[in-house]
Amino acid sequence: CYVSPHRSEGFGLTVAEAMALGTPVITTDWGATAEFVSIGAGLPLECAMVPLDADRGPYRAGSLWADASVPHLRTLLRQVVNERTMREGVGAAGQALVRHRFSAAAVGAVIRQRLEGLLART
Repeated sequence: CYVSPHRSEGFGLTVAEAMALGTPVITTDWGATAEFVSIGAGLPLECAMVPLDADRGPYRAGSLWADASVPHLRTLLRQVVNERTMREGVGAAGQALVRHRFSAAAVGAVIRQRLEGLLART
């Protein structure tokens, strides 16, 4: 299992890489990973959105970030350890999702569509 209890995440390359290998993932249900990690193809980790009380690196006071639920993480980890069928099913579904959604052909089609849209404006 790959675990990413992040507060704020960009694309989530390591999450997608783990999924591509058929490894079940637990990741905070926030940020870009929430766009492709869904129940069945991964294990979304519950979180609360909390405002920052001070600047933290590039994150400014008052902005929101995720506070992953430790009790829910504990529950999901136990499921991964104890439920082999679920674990293998999530891993296989995640692998299929990444291979379909992020294949060279799928990404190329998105890029082509965007470029055609930009060219149509000129």
